[in-house]
Amino acid sequence: MLAKRTRRVGHWVHGVCLLWVFVLPGGVHAAVIGVLYPEIREPYRSVFLNMGRGIEEAAAGHQVVYRALSRDDGTDAIRAWIDEASVDVVVALGNRAHRAAVPLRADIPVLVGAVLASPALQEMDAVGVALDPHPGALFAALRRFAPGVRTVHVVLSQRRTAWLLPFAREAAREHGLRLRAHVVADLTESAGMFEALMERIDSRRDAIWLVQDPTVVDSSAVLPYVLREAWRRDLVVFSSNPEHVKRGALFGAFPNHVAAGRRLGALASALADGRNGRLRLEPLAGVRFAFNTRTADHLGLRMSQRARAMISLEFPAR
Repeated sequence: MLAKRTRRVGHWVHGVCLLWVFVLPGGVHAAVIGVLYPEIREPYRSVFLNMGRGIEEAAAGHQVVYRALSRDDGTDAIRAWIDEASVDVVVALGNRAHRAAVPLRADIPVLVGAVLASPALQEMDAVGVALDPHPGALFAALRRFAPGVRTVHVVLSQRRTAWLLPFAREAAREHGLRLRAHVVADLTESAGMFEALMERIDSRRDAIWLVQDPTVVDSSAVLPYVLREAWRRDLVVFSSNPEHVKRGALFGAFPNHVAAGRRLGALASALADGRNGRLRLEPLAGVRFAFNTRTADHLGLRMSQRARAMISLEFPAR
């Protein structure tokens, strides 16, 4: 059954009108986007359902169907669901759903969402939206919260987070920032790099961006060191991890799950309409911001109303 569907999907991707596809006004072919997510308790279940809501909003007239994946379900169960629901594109939310759908990638387009980027995803050339915040979103917030910053330093892992570099370089150009990326092999190199940075950084014009990667920024050694030195030197530190904001980073990003779904829905619709383009794994542009008011006061930052409107969560809690 799936082999037959594969041939049909292949023809559809190349723009051939098939009997099983009906045409919407304007010549758009309606297709079925299947959302696969783990069967899980609240509040985590709502994360996936909110992403599903975003997918529906951006589905461009295509039908969206859902399948909750139990721990006993495997690839065969997903294959049967795809055939029964005539699914044309699968959006796999979460690691468990993606692992179950990976074997079907040769037969049907599979998008991944609700996961942090991993070496395994990068090696398999996964397509979708990771939960890692997009550098462009972080840099836009930096320009609002700390407009005096001109240079951003970031330490990246060659294996885990260097994939963000192309996005970061483009975003730095767009926001008028200089990006200084320092790629390391492991946590030991990372610690040494941060120590070297602190010796030469210009706290009046520079900032440090902390990525969400425990092989670069661990919570027991590197993070406390960076935050302690930043406080002592009046240095702006911002992060891809909102947990760092609790501990003293100026601001950090966390996912807007509906916005993440909208982007996945747009990508799924592009695949359904045969607009493959140059699809790849991309960081999440739809984020919200956590902000540390105590750190801002220490740095002497005075924000505009527009900047304040960007804040969704404040620390310390009031």
